[in-house]
Amino acid sequence: MDNLKALKTVAIVSLAVLAIVAFALGFYPLEESARRGGIGIPILLPVLIDLGLVLMGLGAMAARANRLTAWPMRVMAVVLILVSALVQYFHAAAQADVTPIDIVVAVLPPIVLWAASSAVETLLFGRSVENAVTKADQDAAKAAARAAAKLAPKPQPTAKPKLTETKQSSPKHVETAKPTVQAKPVKAEVKPEPVKKPAPKAQIASVSDETLQEAIQQVLVGNPLSTVAKQYGINRSTLGRKTEAFKEASAASEPAMAK
Repeated sequence: MDNLKALKTVAIVSLAVLAIVAFALGFYPLEESARRGGIGIPILLPVLIDLGLVLMGLGAMAARANRLTAWPMRVMAVVLILVSALVQYFHAAAQADVTPIDIVVAVLPPIVLWAASSAVETLLFGRSVENAVTKADQDAAKAAARAAAKLAPKPQPTAKPKLTETKQSSPKHVETAKPTVQAKPVKAEVKPEPVKKPAPKAQIASVSDETLQEAIQQVLVGNPLSTVAKQYGINRSTLGRKTEAFKEASAASEPAMAK
């Protein structure tokens, strides 16, 4: 465990140093391009682009941990990478005796900065984000299970069958031209009244696969939706829709049970 912690610390420090180096390499071209473009404080342009790139990655992780939309921040991070790479490209292309290799090297700093900063953020906050998402899924599953338990109909007692008493018919003589033959008594069959069974619980009408039914039951007893979907190999959205359908069927069956 101590070795893993030490390895994590070394990785974070190394990646942080790599990000700082990438920021320093891309600082001068961005600052000079801002001065040529007439920006009043040219030093703020590299700070705006590179620091904004790092902050957009942090914002995306925070949004994911809180179950919020993170794609706008990811799109903005990609835009900042492209802007920085284009500025580096045109700055290198404007120099005399420039080669294609020089241009490729010039556009590397923003890409390395984004990769290194994303890796540091993942090592620092990745586990916390995953724990937050898992806890949110577990809370949602428990709430669904409690709602399903409240809506589930209570079983009714089974009525005892009653036997119908019948009288046996008395033997009759059949008169024919032949000698009289005494008819045998016929025993009436005693049929019990049909047993009144309790009203069935809501069934998953739209589900025919036993695996999907077992997965829905696992979700209703409190297991995380994402974990159950991964365990049974079912799409998470499909499992969520089938679970909601089961809850609605259970809610609809409660008035029928009351009658």
